[in-house]
Amino acid sequence: MSTKSKRLRIYLDKAHLKGFKSIDDLTIVFQKGLNVLIGKNGSGKSNLIELLHKAISYKKDNRLNYTSADLKFVSEDNHLFELEIKKQTHSSLELDGENIDATRGYIERFKIDGAIFSDTNAPRNSGRFKFGNQEVTFWYNYRLTLSQLGYETIYSTCIQFDLPTNLEIVNTASTIKVDLKEGIMEDGDPYSFIFVNQSMFDLQIFFAQLKGGYENVSSQDILSWLTIDSGVIDNLKRHSPITNLRFNPNINIYNDGNTLILENIKIDFQINDTWLPWSYLSDGTRRLFYIISQVTSSNGLVLLEEPELGIHPHQFNLLMDFLKEQSEEKQIIISTHSPKALDHLSSDELNNILITYYDRQLGTQIRHLSDAEISKAKRYMKEVGFFSDYWLMSDLEE
Repeated sequence: MSTKSKRLRIYLDKAHLKGFKSIDDLTIVFQKGLNVLIGKNGSGKSNLIELLHKAISYKKDNRLNYTSADLKFVSEDNHLFELEIKKQTHSSLELDGENIDATRGYIERFKIDGAIFSDTNAPRNSGRFKFGNQEVTFWYNYRLTLSQLGYETIYSTCIQFDLPTNLEIVNTASTIKVDLKEGIMEDGDPYSFIFVNQSMFDLQIFFAQLKGGYENVSSQDILSWLTIDSGVIDNLKRHSPITNLRFNPNINIYNDGNTLILENIKIDFQINDTWLPWSYLSDGTRRLFYIISQVTSSNGLVLLEEPELGIHPHQFNLLMDFLKEQSEEKQIIISTHSPKALDHLSSDELNNILITYYDRQLGTQIRHLSDAEISKAKRYMKEVGFFSDYWLMSDLEE
């Protein structure tokens, strides 16, 4: 059990995936820290990133567009958590002698240290179970139970090479409405950036605590609660051209007696001592902002697709420094075509390299470096130079 102030982390240890695009039947072993998927175009790296995110972020009301995912996680204190998700087919209406509810489109099991904790085939109820030296009450929800046990819950942040389609508050100003009777901000879809959602949560606390006196709310009151995570700002300052962030101070406030309306809620970016809107940022700076802010704000697994795209080589080196630094506290899996990314792994982390290739019979496959390959690479890194140079001269990717 962890303390309330710091939750124990859970890492993806192994995945067995079936039936998604180029992935037919694939088993991968991951490491804590930074994992690097590298391979040629068409090998299936993006498909793997996408499927991992789909499986980890799985919700019961989602339709499965893959055959199955068996994900094994290990915690910092060496407990094993396993999530099994299988698409139901006509042939799976009976599995291991069990009758499956034909109205469901999936079969889901969650195990703790090898014992089944929840199962879509079992009655939905609550109860108690032994965990370590404690008896814990649980409901039929493994994510809530993990939180109850003091762990970070199982989820992933997926950062694709395309920016999100919804960039409200970042590229366009947003309007926030507050129900004056309840003191509650109107619900809407979550924003694409984690730190923006946290800022909105803080603002909701302000209105919940206010309990009247809305006619006296000023833009300064709003700005004092619309704070931005200092960790995001610090990492942008160290690893990108952006030196600061703020919410634009020109907030308009209207009160019609029933609703408080806040207009012109948007982010400004400081570059070269000048405050700029999103439209003035280069494509590369935008992507750096997206990656750095999301990785900083995430507490779970980070899945990052081709971080080198659209970024200057020197800036990419700074970005990889940032990712390596962040991987000390969270698991990060990146896909890349750039051997330069490999230079940020130490000689003791070469098993973190996942060489991706496509086999006509087997689909997307992944292999680790062999012991002999690791030995040769370590010797080169010690006696000659960077691993990326060795990679380019070798046939490791063939």
